[in-house]
Amino acid sequence: MQLTKLSDSSWRLSDADVSVANLIRHALMADVPVQAVDQVTFHQYNGPLESAMIAHRMGQLPVRGLEPLQFTLKKEAPLDAPLTWATSLDITEDDGRVVKGVQEGIASGFLLVPLLAGQKVHLTCRTSLGTGRQRSTWNSVFPVVEHNEADLRTFDIHIETTGAIQPEAALHAAMTYAKDVFTALSV
Repeated sequence: MQLTKLSDSSWRLSDADVSVANLIRHALMADVPVQAVDQVTFHQYNGPLESAMIAHRMGQLPVRGLEPLQFTLKKEAPLDAPLTWATSLDITEDDGRVVKGVQEGIASGFLLVPLLAGQKVHLTCRTSLGTGRQRSTWNSVFPVVEHNEADLRTFDIHIETTGAIQPEAALHAAMTYAKDVFTALSV
């Protein structure tokens, strides 16, 4: 079995059984550890959505690194604005670890909390390390495994992530998990 890097987010797995490719694909989806918001403390909130929905949105934010993090979201809507969004760009105290969702120079950020005129949100989020197997909010890796029709023992693995982890680090974590599974089976 051989793994060859094709690009920053793609690899070729050669001389491998389909079950091995499937194990790696499953490990990429379920067993790559990342930080995710698992506790949200509301200091102030009088917006239109239920607090549980806001907490769920915060749990979807990609967070880089393996150490726990605490950060704050605080925003007040102007009195003359019919609708204002608190976005990921309003997050503070995160040491740059929360992926803000800025793409191609457009600084819009992820939409998190809608606020009507004069409404406020102030919350603190805490993260912990986990995997997609433990809870879906920790799933930050989206693999595509393509079977090579010309060679039935060759597979191309393409990895996209939320930004919480780089594709190569995700592959390394998945391969480590797969190795541990094989080791446990061989005992």
